[in-house]
Amino acid sequence: NLLKNAEKMSFFEKSAIEKEKLKLIDLRDYYGEKSSDYEILDFIRVQVEKKAAKRVCIDSITALAHNFEDKSKIRKFIFELGQHLSKLGCTTIMTSEAPDKHRLSMYDVEEFISDAIIKVDTKNVRGESFRVLKIIKVRGKAHRTDDLYFKITKNGIVVYPKILFSLDYGPSVERISTGNMVLDKMF
Repeated sequence: NLLKNAEKMSFFEKSAIEKEKLKLIDLRDYYGEKSSDYEILDFIRVQVEKKAAKRVCIDSITALAHNFEDKSKIRKFIFELGQHLSKLGCTTIMTSEAPDKHRLSMYDVEEFISDAIIKVDTKNVRGESFRVLKIIKVRGKAHRTDDLYFKITKNGIVVYPKILFSLDYGPSVERISTGNMVLDKMF
């Protein structure tokens, strides 16, 4: 399904997959429900080292950790995964589901190991639904904290930020008529 969706994008290059510059791995093909956290960590490490990957995307960490019964084991797994990928020097994007609007992740550990967090949501404005993203955290950098509207198009993600204007000029002392003498007198 991921490949079918990617093929619709204007920037998709099938040759990147054929030459294995982009590799899609479904861990369900390698590990069933009984896999251990160390088997999965080792598998990911080997794949990253073998290809000298600079970027890794895990979609989703929620699904990857779902097989582990114990919440403390899940938290430990996510923390160790973050450490391993950081040591390997690759930038990692992880998606995580959030069970409600007041939380950022399913297991409440993803946000602590992350250098940046972007929350994606929908907002209803006058009966119309819009996609919004909010930058929650960027470690060591100042960032915007307002909602940013966006669309997903065949050319990628288009963000529509609010343009912030600074008022660098003072008020005028000149009186200008509104065209209504009674109103002018009130002002």
